[in-house]
Amino acid sequence: MKEVSFLLTPAEVNALLKLLNYIKFTCEDEEANIFKGSPFINSIFEKILKEYPIPLHQSKQRQKEILENIEKRLEQEDYYKGLSTEKKREYLSALLFPYPLD
Repeated sequence: MKEVSFLLTPAEVNALLKLLNYIKFTCEDEEANIFKGSPFINSIFEKILKEYPIPLHQSKQRQKEILENIEKRLEQEDYYKGLSTEKKREYLSALLFPYPLD
């Protein structure tokens, strides 16, 4: 498949960001889990945020809330418990993107 370029209005970008945030950080549907750490979803996020960055004062608080929710969910997962510290950090980083893992 070839690369595609298209224009979005600011309202469409806002809607897309809300959708990405919902899928990655709010949606509890088990079938949505394949998207939460997806490199493709993270790439879309990265491209959008280059043009529309997250305000820093909002980013830190949101990052903290999201990380707490992710860690709470993962603590119950056997596959996560079996990961090395390094793999856990990589996994958390992908799930938390576009927010940095401090």
